[in-house]
Formats: sequence, C-alpha cells, structure tokens
Amino acid sequence: MAIKKVLSIEIGITFTRVCEMDYHSKSPKVYRSITFATPENTVEDGFIRNKEQFVQCLREELEKENIHEKHVVFTVSSTKITSREVTIPYVKENRIQSVVQANITEYFPMNLEDYMVTYQILEKKNTQPERNIRLLVMAAPNNLIKNYYNVAELLGLTIVALDYIGNSTFQIVKKQTAAGVQMVLHMNEQSSIIYILEDSILLLQRTIPYGIENLLELIVENTCFSATTIAEALHLLQKEHVLNGKLNQEIDLSETAATYVGSEELYRKQMQELHAKEEATNALGYLINNVIRVQEYCLAKFKEKRIHTIYITGIGSGVRGMHKLISNETGIDVKRIDRLIGVNFLEGKMVEEGMYLSSIGAAMSPLDFVPKDVQAEKDRKSLQNSIAFVVLIGLISIIFVGSSFINYLHSKTTLEELQEQIIKLSEIEKLNAKYMTAMQQTQALEELYQKLPTKNKNLVSVIEQLEMCLPKHVVITALTSSDEGLGLGVTASKKEEIAKLLIDLQKFEEIDSVLVGTILEEEKENGLKTLTTTLTCTYSNDLLEQ
Repeated sequence: MAIKKVLSIEIGITFTRVCEMDYHSKSPKVYRSITFATPENTVEDGFIRNKEQFVQCLREELEKENIHEKHVVFTVSSTKITSREVTIPYVKENRIQSVVQANITEYFPMNLEDYMVTYQILEKKNTQPERNIRLLVMAAPNNLIKNYYNVAELLGLTIVALDYIGNSTFQIVKKQTAAGVQMVLHMNEQSSIIYILEDSILLLQRTIPYGIENLLELIVENTCFSATTIAEALHLLQKEHVLNGKLNQEIDLSETAATYVGSEELYRKQMQELHAKEEATNALGYLINNVIRVQEYCLAKFKEKRIHTIYITGIGSGVRGMHKLISNETGIDVKRIDRLIGVNFLEGKMVEEGMYLSSIGAAMSPLDFVPKDVQAEKDRKSLQNSIAFVVLIGLISIIFVGSSFINYLHSKTTLEELQEQIIKLSEIEKLNAKYMTAMQQTQALEELYQKLPTKNKNLVSVIEQLEMCLPKHVVITALTSSDEGLGLGVTASKKEEIAKLLIDLQKFEEIDSVLVGTILEEEKENGLKTLTTTLTCTYSNDLLEQ
C-alpha cells in the first residue's frame, strides 16, 4: 500500500524539528510541525550517542502534540558522509546503480566495506555532442545509518527513507531561488553546505566543516553575554545585535573614550562589550572565508557565471546581522529564506517555515541509505513474497482446472438431456417449416410494395443532401411531405443565406422547382434580426417515369 503521510525528522545538535506531512509530493501539505531542544550531549556529528534519552524526549513531544504517525523519514547531517560529483555516459535510470557500483573505487579510493553508497541525479543531457548524466555520489558509514534504524526501532517507527541533509535542503531550495546563478548557504552548528544553482539546476555542492558552533560556544563562555547554555546563546543571537558588519572591524577608541569621559568603569565595560562583539564576529571567520573560496572557485570554473544572490538558511540564518556580515564580506546581496514556496502549512498558527526547510525537503524526494542487513532482509522478504505469489498462482491454476473439469461434466450431461428433448419434439420441425414459408411469402409482398412507384420515396435522399449543404446560420423549423413534394419552414439572419439554400435545393436531382414564400423580418430585444419564410419544393417527374 502506498504511503501517503510520514514524520520527517531532522535531529540537530541544538534543536530537533519534526513535520507530519505528505510523502513524495511536489507541493506537500504540512499538517503539524514541532521544534524542541535536543538533549545536551545527545548528538555528535550526526551520531545519536544517547539513544534512550533522545527517544524518551521525542516520544514525549509526539504524545504532547497527539502525533501517532508510524512511518518516518530521517535526514542526517554529518561530516562523515562524503560526496563526489561524477559524470557517467547516458544510460537508462535502472542502470545507473550498476554503473556507479562498477566505478565506486575510482570515486572513493578507500575501503568501502563499511560504507553504504547512493547517488543523486544532478542533470541529464541527451543531445549530441553531450550525452551524459551528472551525479552526486555519496558514501555514508554503516554504523551512522544503523544508528538511526536503532532509534526508529526504539520508537516503534518504520523508516521509509533515510536522507542526507545535502539532498533534503536542495529539494526545497531549488524552488525558492530566482532565475540565474545563485548561491545557497545552509548553516548548521558543526558544518555548512554551499549550493551553486543556475535556473534551479545544481552546478556545484560543497560541504564545509564550519558552522556556528564556535560562535555559540563563545557566547556561552564570555561573561559579557547572559547565556549559560547553547540554546540560550542561540536565543540571544536571534534577539540581540551581537555581530559587527565586517570581520576584524577596528574599534574607534577615540570616539569611545570621548563618550565616557570621567567614568572609567563605564568605559571599561563598554570596551569589554566591543571586544566581545569583535570576538563573536571573528568566530565566523572560517565559515565566511570558506564561502568566499567557493565563490572564487565558482568564478574560475564557470566562466561568466556571476553569483547574483546568496540565500541563507539553517540555524545560522536566524542570527541577527548574519546577512549583513556575509554581504559585506562577499560583496553579494544576501537574503534569508523565511517563507517556503510550494509548501502548504495547515496548522493555523504562525510557523517559522524556513527552519523546517531540511525536514520538509527530506520527505519530498529522499535518497535512501539502507544498512546491508536491512537490505538483505528486504531481499529475503521479497524472495519469500515471490515464492508465495508463484505458489498462489499454482493453487489458483489447480482450482481453475478442477472447476473447468466439473463444468465440462455438467455441460456434457446437459447436452445429453437436450438431445433427448430434440428427439421428443421433432414434430415442431414441421410446424417451423410452415411458419418459415409464410414468412417468406410476407417478405415477398413487402418487397413488391416497396418497388411500387412513388415520388415520396425520395424524401430520405433529399433530407440527407439538405443536411450536407444547409448554411451555418439557417434553421429548418418545419418540414411537411407529400407525393408531390415537400415544404420547409426556414429561419435565417440574412437573405443571402436563404438565397444560397434556394440555389442548392434547385441542384437536387429529385426536385423540379422551388417556390419562395413571403419573407418576414423580425427584430429581437438584443438588436439581432431574424428572417422567416417558407420554401415549397416540387418533385421531378423524370424520376417517377423511370
């Protein structure tokens, strides 16, 4: 049975986001969405370390919202998942997997026994001279994928797909960006993903091992900021303007000193805050410098393809001043994705749609990392189902053959009984012969009658010809017929149309002459005029003589 709804879950270091939504829909509906703080020290680079604690927390949140859906899609964010863009010859989609497997050691020159491999189609070219397919091939550690299957088992949920956050985000952001060359920067805590798109086609995807984790930790550790946990630090960054407009921005000491003349304590406190903001801003230096490197690489690889806009998403996009800082450092206009085009939230409450971007994309068109033992179990069940199907077909065939044999015996018995009745009722054949003779005589009389000459026999032929030549806006309102001819009641909008009908009737072989009656003109309320008249047609004498 096709799966219509799923839970789509993104487990982040700081927050976990859950959507109950349509599965495999291009324009999905989101029925319910929840966000809750991930228990501290639960997630590390995608691995769920304390599964029991997380499961208990997620179960409580689902019960609180009265969510009981049992099918789940997870999207995984981890630097352990490696990817590589490759180009293969153009083949049918059902052969792509075999081509990837045949060349996997070239894509990833490492021991892949403990990895699962899947791919994402980036672009197809099926015209000469280029007939190829661009793929993004990904390899994920078995123990990472198995980790999520164990969590689903503890929750009593069935995994229908396990996606990579790079694909999840791409499936939704490609519908949010404008035409032309654009960059999307998806910022998580420990890593970020950069996409370069042209008209919604992915040109380049890079994962960088920097997010906003350093910034969050600095906020917690610095006494100038009133935050003691990562969640509090994130809340502070979303509400207060902590970031400067540029990296390594110099502090104007003279202006600051002049402001606080005579108050050393206030001056010292102000300087601490300014230095704290400078440190906080510079904590994003590695992230922003990597964005600039990808920007420069894009310009070098794709000549004359300038990036018009940078769209920021993910947990880092909610930090106040982030868009201005990135714009100043890259020289490109920066926009935050807040509303999701093509997604319908049905909750009836205000939802920060952009924060659910990855979890929504995961349910739209997910990849599917499947552990080898799970795949083996699927193959085994598939084989069992095939065997069961063959056995069922065999049983049905036996039943069908047996039923056919029983029907044959019944039909044979019935035939014998009918043959006996035929012998008993042989006298009916004589009566039937007399009946057939009478019928033949009656038919002969009817044929003779039909051959008797009458002009009115041509009525059918005249009507058929009239249907073929009748002008578009002429309507026959009445028809009378006799041996001598026929009369027609006619309405039309123009006299020319009546004249055309008159000329066509005179061409009929069956008609000798046509007499036109008085033409009456009537004007309707809408201003349109209607002409009404009668045509009297006389049959030709030549046909009767023949």
